[in-house]
Amino acid sequence: MASCGRMDRLASKVSVITGAAAGIGAALARQLAEAGAHLVLVDRDPAVAQLAASLPSAEAHIFDVGDPGAQRALADAVAARHGGADLVVANAGINVHGLFLEQSFEDLERIVRVNLLGVLYLVRALGPGMRRGGQVVVVSSLAGRVPFPYQTTYCATKYAVRGFAAALRPELTPRGIGVTAVMPGAVATRLLETASSYDRSASAKMAELMLRFGASPERVAASIVQAIRADTPEVLVGWDARLATRLFERGLLGPLLGAATRARSG
Repeated sequence: MASCGRMDRLASKVSVITGAAAGIGAALARQLAEAGAHLVLVDRDPAVAQLAASLPSAEAHIFDVGDPGAQRALADAVAARHGGADLVVANAGINVHGLFLEQSFEDLERIVRVNLLGVLYLVRALGPGMRRGGQVVVVSSLAGRVPFPYQTTYCATKYAVRGFAAALRPELTPRGIGVTAVMPGAVATRLLETASSYDRSASAKMAELMLRFGASPERVAASIVQAIRADTPEVLVGWDARLATRLFERGLLGPLLGAATRARSG
């Protein structure tokens, strides 16, 4: 059940979004700006500064979310300028595509640092200063609910942050802060185009399919805004996310994925 009055008015709410330079993060920033929120946009891509400059009440912070010192500095800046945050959205993420046993140790470290530690650092840094009635949003993925071959490391991090959100929710409830995990299916972003890939041909085909058939970042952002206002614990976004979840829970998806993997390996 939605908590009465929680984030129902986004005007003037201090909203921190990571991975804000493009995709879901940028779409969410624009929608929150329309609602009157003050935006604190984070990305390692300097393009985030251009987005901030285009919005009525926004500031940009350029750093890698896997840097704990930078996360502490962000929290200090938010506390000094705004007295704390109302909304924290851990959206930044990267992918690695290919057989797990072929992936480099450097790629393994990088995806865990960004997708998992980046989320933990963000919430640990900003959480203590969040105001009552606020919301933490962790962007997981359908891959945090359904295990996909060739996305093993990505799945590991997305399952982890989904579990983190579920465990964090009862801890923050007494503080009057809600926690939501968002699990989009395919989204029309360039996540796979920019991913490390050990099978460039296959990842290029998947990237093309995502751009053609995936949900728009705007649709995912709208679902996030709705979940914030309703304090929804978990939300699936996209018909593919709902279908794949049902098939997986009924034991039907595993054999299909296994057959596809054997055919590809052959």
